[in-house]
Amino acid sequence: MYEIPTQYRPSDAHDLARWEQQGLRYRLLTGQHREDVIKEIRAMFSQNIAADLTIHPDLSRNSFRMIWQQLATAYIDQPTVTLEGYEGDLSVIIDHKLWPIRATLDLWALAIRESLIRVDWTAATGQISYRPVSPDTIRTMRALPGRPDEPGMLEEIRPRELPDGQMVWTIETWDVTDPAAPVFKIETINRQNQRQDVTEQFAPELVGQYPYVLNGVAVLPYVLIHAEVGHKLWSHHEGTELEAGALRCQGLWSHWSEGFQSSAYPQRYAVDITTQAGITRNYAGHQIEVIPTDHKSILKFKSDGPGGGQIGQYSPALEPASAAESLATYERGLAQFASLNPTDLQTTQSAMSGYAIVVSRDGQRRQMKRLEPARREADQKILALAAKMANAYASPSPGLPEDPAAYDID
Repeated sequence: MYEIPTQYRPSDAHDLARWEQQGLRYRLLTGQHREDVIKEIRAMFSQNIAADLTIHPDLSRNSFRMIWQQLATAYIDQPTVTLEGYEGDLSVIIDHKLWPIRATLDLWALAIRESLIRVDWTAATGQISYRPVSPDTIRTMRALPGRPDEPGMLEEIRPRELPDGQMVWTIETWDVTDPAAPVFKIETINRQNQRQDVTEQFAPELVGQYPYVLNGVAVLPYVLIHAEVGHKLWSHHEGTELEAGALRCQGLWSHWSEGFQSSAYPQRYAVDITTQAGITRNYAGHQIEVIPTDHKSILKFKSDGPGGGQIGQYSPALEPASAAESLATYERGLAQFASLNPTDLQTTQSAMSGYAIVVSRDGQRRQMKRLEPARREADQKILALAAKMANAYASPSPGLPEDPAAYDID
């Protein structure tokens, strides 16, 4: 994914804090968190130690992703949708991509706390199309009057391609908070940091028009998917302990990896002995004398004292097995911030004397049942919105119910 330029990031302080939090969670889910781990390591360790650890940080123990992937199981089997009294074909609104997209969005909603789906009518195919939208591409969002958990206005940051193949960033605005004057426009931010309307360049047929006015009502083509039924648009403050702990874990595992390697090369020392083989190297701004060796080396030493001198080594400060076990125990403690109980976890012995986080079947079922109302509500809204579009644009009209409650989802 392209990095969003600074000038396109939210200008409101509250939106910016929300956007940064959601962006961190998205990067942890998608394996784009290397720089976040490096930042964590630099905050945890002194400069000279962090200089070594950040060369090759350990990104393999991502407990954030590990936990949420095990809980996002609701769409492994595709849901069954029934409509009482309706005998028509549902393929116009339920294509082969909908439920796989919902599986992705469910993972995002669990881990990020919210996700969005964009619903559009595709005239070329005569079908509804769906597009997953990550919350960290939403510049700002405002609720509908009197409905604090339903979006009525949003700005999505989207890359678009010019005719010459060049990619540009745009802000796509949808606003139905004033039913009498809905707004749709596409803008860029110019070099003077001013917003410039480019709707005519990318969608000339929509200049001054709102795309989706269905049955005389302007409709927002997005559905906001919540992790849990709530009373506000965003709940990004909840569960921040888990991503903080996951970053800390990866920083500590990076330190463990360095200690594991260093344990094979414990610190040596020499008393009253000199050698001509030493060289000076620069480590994090410090000059250190070292003696590079390999299996072909023959080292010659000279005693500087009457006692004949002495060569020895210190015991490693880190014992890999016990340190790994301690870190694994710390990892397991993070699971409670995903609303898991100790009884929801299985303890499995790993190959390196640590413990993996494994959610039991009962734990998965309990979480699925707890979060089912939010999933069901989102699916009903998605299908009802798709039905409105299909009824308005398909020929002949399928006559699908437009009330979300009409869709029975198992």
